[in-house]
Amino acid sequence: MRDELHTFIRNGYLEGVNNMIEINMQLITAKSDRSRTSLHLAVLFGSLDIIKVLIKTKPSVINMPDNLGRTPLHYAMAMNKMEEISRTLLEYGADKTIRDVKMRMPSYYFIYKQDIRDIKREEQNLNL
Repeated sequence: MRDELHTFIRNGYLEGVNNMIEINMQLITAKSDRSRTSLHLAVLFGSLDIIKVLIKTKPSVINMPDNLGRTPLHYAMAMNKMEEISRTLLEYGADKTIRDVKMRMPSYYFIYKQDIRDIKREEQNLNL
């Protein structure tokens, strides 16, 4: 079920996301094989509506790290919709001082975007 939810998120299918979390809201915090939560994926794919649904349904997901200690806010800083997404995450309580395993705060990725963009490319390839 987790993989199905993550596929809906990658494709921006809000109705599918709503249906899945209605069945089991714990899926929101379930990590992918690459250690990313649903919110990490929603940020990567710029789905603001999905981001809001996930946070409202399961607020604890906001600062959950991936395997490298990166939160959804770390990801948001490298995205095209950075301003809108990061503002939304901060409004819902994202912590901008959390450091990843390399001791980098989210603001680092505003300048050095490539690591996060590589993650997005990897996730896009899963949809092929």
